[in-house]
Amino acid sequence: MPSRLDHGSGPGFPVRQVRRTRGAELAALALPLLAITLAMLESAFVAAADGLARLVGGV
Repeated sequence: MPSRLDHGSGPGFPVRQVRRTRGAELAALALPLLAITLAMLESAFVAAADGLARLVGGV
């Protein structure tokens, strides 16, 4: 049964690609995915802090 996110075009949704990987390949992906996630979180916190500073009366 196709995934809800797979619309039938292309090689498949990336989640399906991750499900097909072996343990060692998945472990190799873990660190880059963690780094990307942390960078996105840091960016969100910086943006929120900047917005709060402007709201309070900073720059």
